[in-house]
Order: sequence, then structure tokens, then C-alpha cells
Amino acid sequence: MPRALARIIGRDRELDRLNEFVQSIQQTGSSLVLVGVAGIGKSSLVHSAAELAGGAGLTVLATAGLASEREIPFAALERLLHPALCHLSELPDPHRTVLSSALGLEAGAPAQSQPLFDAVLALVERAAAEAPVLVVVDDLDLVDESTAAVVAHLCGGLSAMRVGVLGSARNRTEWGEGTAHLLVDRLAHSDADRLLRTVEPSMPSFARAALLDHAAGNPLAILEAVAPTRGVPHFRAQIDALSPRTREALLLMALSKSPAGGSLALADVTIEDLVPAEAVGLIAFDADGAIASFSHPLIRGAIVDRASFAERQAAHLALASRSSIGLEEEAFHRAEAAVDPDEATASLLERAARSAVERGATSSAAYALTRAAQVSPVASESRRRLAHAAYLASDSAADDVIELHALSGIGLVGADSGSMHAAVAAAFHQLESGSDSQVVCRAVKEAIQTAPHGWNAADTELRDAMNSWMLLCWLVGREEEWREYRAAVAQLRPHTPELASGIFFDVQSIGLPAVSELIEAGRHGESRMAYIRSLASMALYHFGTGQWGEAERLVEEGMSVARDVPADPVVGILHYVAALLSATSGQVQKAVDSIDALNRLATRLGALGLARFGYHAHVLTAVAQGDWESAYRHAISINAPGGFPDYVPHARWVAYDLVEAALRTGRIDEARIHAAAMVETGLPAISPRLALLTHAAAGLTSEEGWHECFERALSVSQADEWAFDYARVQLEFGSRLRRERQAGAAHELLRAAMTAFDTVGAEPWARRTHQELRALGDRATATTPRNTLTAQELAIAELAAEGFSNKQIGARMFLSARTVSGHLYRVFPKLGIGTRSALRDALGPRSLEPAQPVIRLAS
Repeated sequence: MPRALARIIGRDRELDRLNEFVQSIQQTGSSLVLVGVAGIGKSSLVHSAAELAGGAGLTVLATAGLASEREIPFAALERLLHPALCHLSELPDPHRTVLSSALGLEAGAPAQSQPLFDAVLALVERAAAEAPVLVVVDDLDLVDESTAAVVAHLCGGLSAMRVGVLGSARNRTEWGEGTAHLLVDRLAHSDADRLLRTVEPSMPSFARAALLDHAAGNPLAILEAVAPTRGVPHFRAQIDALSPRTREALLLMALSKSPAGGSLALADVTIEDLVPAEAVGLIAFDADGAIASFSHPLIRGAIVDRASFAERQAAHLALASRSSIGLEEEAFHRAEAAVDPDEATASLLERAARSAVERGATSSAAYALTRAAQVSPVASESRRRLAHAAYLASDSAADDVIELHALSGIGLVGADSGSMHAAVAAAFHQLESGSDSQVVCRAVKEAIQTAPHGWNAADTELRDAMNSWMLLCWLVGREEEWREYRAAVAQLRPHTPELASGIFFDVQSIGLPAVSELIEAGRHGESRMAYIRSLASMALYHFGTGQWGEAERLVEEGMSVARDVPADPVVGILHYVAALLSATSGQVQKAVDSIDALNRLATRLGALGLARFGYHAHVLTAVAQGDWESAYRHAISINAPGGFPDYVPHARWVAYDLVEAALRTGRIDEARIHAAAMVETGLPAISPRLALLTHAAAGLTSEEGWHECFERALSVSQADEWAFDYARVQLEFGSRLRRERQAGAAHELLRAAMTAFDTVGAEPWARRTHQELRALGDRATATTPRNTLTAQELAIAELAAEGFSNKQIGARMFLSARTVSGHLYRVFPKLGIGTRSALRDALGPRSLEPAQPVIRLAS
């Protein structure tokens, strides 16, 4: 994408305002000035507005201020009016004479201000008689005073003409009566990241994150860092005028890892060293004078650009020598200073890579190992480190992968390479390209079986490769693959117990901080695949705990991040969660669409293990519709009643659904066999949720002791954290109590289940519970469109029906826009609608009764 177009990323609000402005001046005149700091993208927006106006048939008169012409009277005015001079002969003599003199077209006395103002106004008005006119003045701060005065006067006389004046300036200044101002602020982090990915898609995540921190949302700072023009004059004159010591201190700030420049404890930098830089506006001190920061994002790049390599090298070494520096930061600076091969630097970088892996920063680790390979003096060590980098990068998605052709060039890829790390990297690259999962799995298996590791369980490279093999075995989903994998595990010495794939253990609240940290790290540019996997895991957790609005947002975030890796299996997990959310809220077609997307991916990869996620989603979709026969058929597509094969870990998740579907289709024996297998296999020991469902399955299938089984299920510690499944068990227990004529206990359980289903938005299950309550004679549950909603949902729905945006609703109710969106996600299926425009009719007339108080929730 061209740089000029790329700068428009993230400016939808501003572009919409400019479109409105251009449209409005076709009816009546007005003026608008874009205000923002240098490099924020004002010029790009102004030029876009000019292109829009020209395309709509408007006459565009444009100029820009230039520092070199600031002292030349009317320098910018001549360029501005040149396209309209064809109308000069049509003006009355006084106006024509004054303008010709001011623009140097004819000899004459210097023009007086008011006659000149009137003449310019007359010329523009004459041009506007043929077509609306857009007057564009970029960089108003740099326009000569004479032209600035003419523009200011023009802004005050537009109301009766089809003329608009659009300008840009760094500071807010009154350019005429009635002139509006539009602040152009820094880009949001997500938009800045999108801009950087657009202009430099191959930049590693760790480098992208650092650059985004340094750029602070300034588009030009991003573009200059990627491809310096060396022609942008911002701040360079001030830098060149400083003393060598001050420039040295600024360079230390610029090369430090701190986004702003940071503490003055930077290799003996003192306040006195930096005071001259503060005096010319390059930096600012905090209130205590202990922290200095750059006053504009472009300054850092300008300082580095003005320094020689020797100066940058010395600065990196000085920063690396600080006593308080961390391992990874020291390695970074020593690597940047390195010129010749050096094993000490290579070893330091390898240690830094291990540290980065421990905190989940695989992108940073891959870079450190790649740099270590480059400075390794021994060729075999260089190949080993580069192979390890490739392995780590394969977990970071395509933008971070060490190019496979580079690996091939040094003999790392191929049957005889001997590197398991390289083999795994190549295999996962093939998988992301859409290769068959069985082929990829065999490649990793062969690399492990032929490598000279002696099955030493302490071999880090072997353990990494074994973990990758296990993941691929799950993906393939066939018994023979697992059989070979288990045989290999048995050869490890000392013996290492087999690990099951982590996604099949319920994420519990105790593990949420670690998952949250990976998500936050991903949002700041670290390992993309770990980021997506964590989003999928967190979405599953929020689905199970009934926070379905948040789960949907996480799925949407994951899909957005994964748009460049469509063939990766983790994308299938996101489709799976989307299907569960749609199925359980009664949106059948959306669920089917998500399942279809999942199945297409599973078919492309030849991945039966992934396809089983789709079978599970089909089960819940069928249950939501009351189609128990289809639910049973889909459940046994995962595994037959009575068994839990270790190569089908997903069987644990569908176990309760299989028992329930078998019972409702008259397959009593199959239901009892599977409920017993749930106990014998030890599912209750895996997680509170599986304990809840195992005991409930026993209650469903028991003639005697069913009451105790259900009581035991609902008393499992932390089981109520899984809101949807807990409510399902309450529904079944309450239904059984109702049939046993224990009305009081049944009513209490069913009302609790009804509340839970209403809260999460499980409309099909809420209907079933409602029917059970009606059978008890509970008429209070008779529903209308309004009383199906909670008090907060109703308040939000009514505001949305009146046309308020999510942001406006949030401001009124002290909620975030995302929380409002989550509530509306649950409101739509409850009301049986699919669009916001249908809210008013679905809600019907407002009640005359006093509204229930709105509960303020933390956003």
C-alpha cells in the first residue's frame, strides 16, 4: 500500500467528518481546521478530502505553507488562487487590479488589506458560481502572514456561498469567525499495529511491539522507522545545534528499551546533560526531575539517524554495562553493538532466549537465537541455534517464521539434517500452508526416531519435538498414530509420563492469570499463536462460566488476529467456540455456519481430531432444537457408549450429552453403560465441571439413589463456577423432583436454573425450564418480550431501540461499550430478533410502572 494511503488507517472518524464537510459545502459555506502534532497524519487527511471533493465535481484550490517561504508575502496565496485565475477577467476593475498587483501579475502599488480581502472573496465567489469550491490550506502554521490574513478573512464570509475552507495546523488558532476544529489524535494501538503490518508485514513481533511503543500512535514515526525518507526536517536542526555531550545523552535515551526514554540512570546521564535539549523542546522532565521523556515520537528516530555507527555502538555498550540491567536487555544491547563473531555474546543471547521462553515471549526468544546464530564463531553452534530459533518461530505464526529457504541454504531442512527443531519448524510451516496433518505428523515422527538423542528425557530438543508430536497425534485423531507415540514415550529414560493435550483440561480460575498474561503479551506483539491459543482457551472458559458476551468478543479478537493463518488448527477452535455460543443461545443457522467453517478446515488438514469439535457443536445444536436422535448420532460419532479412548480426548467433553441423548431416545442400556464409564475412567478427578457432570449422569441413569447423585453433583466444590452446565444439572434434578411430586424442592431448583439460563442467554434451555415451572403451576414465569429480560438488559435494550450507540448507552449507565455489546448479544435471542432495528417492535410499548433500578456493573 502506498505510504499516503497507509496513513489513513485508523482514521474512520476523521474521514467521516471530512466527508460530511465536503457534502455540506455543496449547500452552504463553512470552514474546518484539523489540529494535531507533527506527523499525526493531518496532511494525508487533507489530501484525501481534496481528492474526494475533486471526484464529486467540486473545484479545489489548494496550497501549503512552507518554512522557506514564510517571510515572502503572498507566496502561498499565488499557488492557492492559480486554478481560479481564469475568472480574473470577469471581476470588476478594482478587484482585478488589486489581485493582479498582489500576485505579481501586473506592476502596481502594494495592496491594502481590505480591498485585497474583498477581491479574493469576489474571485472565489465567481468560481463557486460554476461549481462548489473547496479551499485547502495545509500547514497553516507555516503560511506567510499575508496569505494567512486573507484565509482568515475568507473563513468569515462563507455563509452565503458554496465554499468551504479546510486547513491543518499544529496548534489551535482562530482562523475566522465560526471556524470549527477537529482534533487528530494519536492512533489507537490496534490501528497503529495494523498500519505497521501493512507497510512492513515481515517485521518480527518483538520488534513491532518496541516500535509501536516508541511511536506512541504517531503514523509518521512508524513510517519513518520502517523506511526513513531522510528528507523530513522535523527536529533535526535542534539536534544538530546541541553540544556533543547533550547529543550523546539523547542517544542513550533513544537507544534505551524504555518507550519514553526513561530514568536518568542511563550510563551516567545527568540532568545537566539534558537541560539544553529541554530548552529547545526536545524532551520534558517529570515533576521530580528524575524521568526525562521525548516530547514527540519522531525525535527518537531523528536522534538515532543523526548518529554514526561508532556512536551508536558506543551507546549500546554503555547501556549494556549498567549494573541494574536485566539479562534480556543486556543481550539486546551487546548484540546491537556486535560486529565480529563472539561466543560470549552468542551465549548471552541464548540465555536471554531461555528467559524469554519462560515468560512466553517466543518471538523475542526466536530473535535472540537468530542473532546468536549470526555471531556464533562455530558453524555447528550457529546451525543449532538457528534451528532452535526456527522451532520457536513456528509457534509465532507466519510473520515471525525464520524463512525456510534460509534454513535449507545451511542444510537444516531435510531428512539428513539431524535437527529435530528444524524438522518441527518445517512441519508446522507445512501445516499452516494446508498440508495433510498425517503427512506432517509422520515427518516429525521420523525426525525423532532417526535423531541421535539416545531417548534421553533430559534432552530439551527431544522434549520439544515429543510435545509437537503429541499435538499432531491429537490433530490426526487416529489410534495408530497414538500407538506409535506411546511406544516412543515408553523408551524415554528416565521414564516420563505421557501428557494429554492441555486444551482438554478445563481452564479454571487459578490458571487465568497466566492465560491473561499471554493474551496481554500478544496484544503487545508477542507470540501470535500463543496469543490466539490463549484467546481460544479464555473464550472456552467464559463460555463454560456463562460470560457469553465476553466469550464472543474473545472469539472475534482471535479471528481478527488469525486472519493471516487461516489453515492453523487453532482457528478451528475459535470456530468451535463460536458454534457453541450460537447453538446454546438458539441461533441455529449461525451455529451451522461456524460448524461448516470448522469442518472445511478439518477436511483441508485431514484432521479427525479437529473434526470432533464440530461433532460436539452439532450435539448442542441438536439439543437446543429438541432433536435428541440427531444429538445422539453426533455424540457417538466422537466415541461409542462405554469407552473413553485416549486418542479421543474430546470424548470427555461430550460424555454427559451422550448420556442425556441416549436416555431421551430410549437407549437406556447405552446411557447406563456410558454413565458408569464416566466414573470408572476417573473423570471427576480431572476438573470440577467433569465431576459435576459425571455425578449428574449417574443421577439421570439411576433408579435408586438418584437423589443422592444429583445432590452430590451440585455440592461439588467450584462446580457452580460453570454456570451453564450447573444450570443444566439443576434443570434435570428439578424435573426429576417434579415427576416425583416433590414440588417445593423442584420449584426452588427450577427457578434457580431459570435465572441462570436467562442470565447467560441460553434461550432454548430457558424455554424447557419455563415449561417445567408451568407444569408446577408457576404462572409467574409467563413471559412477555419485556419480562424475559433482566432489569439491566431491559434498560440497555430500550436505549438501543431509541437509537443510542453502545458508547452513548455506556456513558449513561456507567458501563463500557463492550459490556453494553455483551448485554445486547444476550438480548437479541431472548427477543427472537437478529438486528438492532427490530428492537423497538420486539419490546412493544413501555410499561407505565416505575422502572426497576439499573444495576451498575464493573465494566
